Amino acid sequence: HQNERFNSNSLALKSDKVSDIIVDEADTLMTGNFLEETKAVLRNDARLIATSATITKALQKSLQSLYPD
Repeated sequence: HQNERFNSNSLALKSDKVSDIIVDEADTLMTGNFLEETKAVLRNDARLIATSATITKALQKSLQSLYPD
């Protein structure tokens, strides 16, 4: 998957060039119905910056399971 390309409309990027991933509204995107889609673009070797107005227990659990360090 390292050279996999992600396409969204006209946006394409090489995943091996990504060093930071920013997830806004993480309480929504990293729990429930959006979790699997969000996990599809996350990389273990990329720094994750997750922002949310609300840090729920479900979000904390998702973050800890994806990024235990």
